[in-house]
Amino acid sequence: MGMQMNSSLFVDLNYLKYFYFVVKENGFTRAAEKLGVQQPVVSRAVKILEQEFKCHLLERQRKQVLLTSEGVEVFRYYGYRDWE
Repeated sequence: MGMQMNSSLFVDLNYLKYFYFVVKENGFTRAAEKLGVQQPVVSRAVKILEQEFKCHLLERQRKQVLLTSEGVEVFRYYGYRDWE
């Protein structure tokens, strides 16, 4: 069962950017380094996104992060932006 994107949902673009870099860099610390912010800022942004979407976007493992099926949908839906 897929997640339905709600067009009325307000999503902070910075949070989506942080989520994008967590996925691309395969970790919160590397994403924070790439973005020039502290790691807790990135963690908090992803947590807020998960609260907004009412689902887990990432499966956090010791040395990596994996997208959940909902995370894949969010990444596909919002990941087209030129974040680099």
